[in-house]
Amino acid sequence: MPLVDLTELLMLPVPAALLAQAGAFVLASWWKAILVVATFAAWGWFVSTVADKHAARFYLPREKWNTIYMVSALAAMAAIVFNPIEGMWAFFAAWPVAMLLLAVPPMIYVNLANKDERVPAEHRITLNFSQWLEARKTAKEAKKAARVQLAIVKPDGVTMEAPEEGSAEMIVRAAAEKLYIDGVANRAHKIELLPGGDRGYVVAHTVDGLRSVMGEPLPAQDAMRVIAFWQTASGLEAGERRRQVGEPDVSKSGERHHLRVITSGGQQGLKMTIVVDPAKAVRRKAENLGLLPQQFELLRQLVQDGTGVVLLASPKGMGRSTLLYTVLRMHDAYTSNIQTIELEQQDTLEGIRQNIWSPTAGGPDHATLLRSILRRDPNVVGVAEVVDEATALEAAKGDTEHARVYLSVPADNALQAVEVYRKALHNNALAARSLKGVVAGKLVRALAKSSREAYVPSPDMLKKLGLSPDKVKTLYRHRTHIEVNKKLVPCPESHGTGYVGQIGVFEIYRIGAEEKAAIEQGDPNALATAFRKQNVPTIQQAAILRAVEGETSVDEVVRVTVGASKPAAAPKPATADA
Repeated sequence: MPLVDLTELLMLPVPAALLAQAGAFVLASWWKAILVVATFAAWGWFVSTVADKHAARFYLPREKWNTIYMVSALAAMAAIVFNPIEGMWAFFAAWPVAMLLLAVPPMIYVNLANKDERVPAEHRITLNFSQWLEARKTAKEAKKAARVQLAIVKPDGVTMEAPEEGSAEMIVRAAAEKLYIDGVANRAHKIELLPGGDRGYVVAHTVDGLRSVMGEPLPAQDAMRVIAFWQTASGLEAGERRRQVGEPDVSKSGERHHLRVITSGGQQGLKMTIVVDPAKAVRRKAENLGLLPQQFELLRQLVQDGTGVVLLASPKGMGRSTLLYTVLRMHDAYTSNIQTIELEQQDTLEGIRQNIWSPTAGGPDHATLLRSILRRDPNVVGVAEVVDEATALEAAKGDTEHARVYLSVPADNALQAVEVYRKALHNNALAARSLKGVVAGKLVRALAKSSREAYVPSPDMLKKLGLSPDKVKTLYRHRTHIEVNKKLVPCPESHGTGYVGQIGVFEIYRIGAEEKAAIEQGDPNALATAFRKQNVPTIQQAAILRAVEGETSVDEVVRVTVGASKPAAAPKPATADA
């Protein structure tokens, strides 16, 4: 048998059928491959960088979602590879199906995760691509600035430049940024750097109304450098011991906060307070104050009356500024002449003239300023602080038949507030004649719903709370940890405290004929009896109702409302020329 020449064999013409079979091995055009790879790359970035890390951080079912993502990815790949459609339009039919299979599970995760109680509002995932781009830009700028993590904009609108890496200025800035970052991470509304005597300086965080010292003390020299940095960032004079207030803006990874930086000197040295988003703290609608329906109606009636003096009372740090601002907003600022006297403006009240008074400004004293305002026939005046007896006297002597004056008084309850007012006037008849009502409130911490624990209270406990065992079967208490995969971990919603936010609890009383008679007689017991006859909830009763509803705990009610009340600080006596 003759041998076949391989060269001749290779030169023979190839049948057309054989060429068609060879073309079948070409899977796709190059541009199709790019589209498929880009689609899967975008999906993989979101799942691994955003969704998976988010689920791990807030103890969501991570393994379950990863399984769903992988199944959807295999289904998307199968839709492309095993597409039964033939022809040039096969890819255009399969590719959208694959994109849909990839996109649906992440979208469902985002929707469910954003509704989960374990995920705080500020950490909900957004599908706003402009915000992603902005956050990416901020991240790039932070990377260029070495260890600088914050973008700080001074009150004059100038952004602080990053110091040179490794310089002394960089070390100070890093320490100053850490003070702020740690506070925000801990949900602190107020961050303080205070002299601690021989221990140097201590850092204190106020979270949900409770103040706690954090970490180890700072050496005094380091603390002074941090304070000087924040003074400069706030447009203040660095190292100045007199009281200064500045308001810079700070952002980190797209999360912005407006700060109020307050520095002042004392015998032990400079101290600094950073208040995070101060305006948001006092910006509350009346229906969101925490009033019970009956109390809300009473407050609405007091506002509509629009005459006389109404006392707004709470202990220090218990929402008195929020109460004043909210009540003032209940009046129509466009049909009424409304003014305030404040030591420090907490927020901008639209349509209301806000007069800022400073004891060191060299102008009229506090009482004289109030008298001047009342002589201009205002409809409503809100006094943020009764600094002396003369101020209370001017409010009582004003045209109480045609104008309303709200006096903000530091007091534990309504009865105590009336006593402070009566004693400041040294005139029981004037106090009785001028008063129209009193609103007193406190703040209790709200239970974190993701970690609160239901329990059956004992009959003795319910009896002490004035509750019926037949009507109340379950109460709730706080837990600092939750169980995840058979392990106890700190509650992610509350950062291990068991509480998130605060709820207002109030008592509101009208001052009628019987109450006026008790005030004129200077008899607190008779006034307390008259208040009880109004049959409206007290602060403690309102707090207990919130506990029954599961919004707070009995422990928190007891902490805030039970125990020996400190007597309220009386206003200073009027000066001789007041």
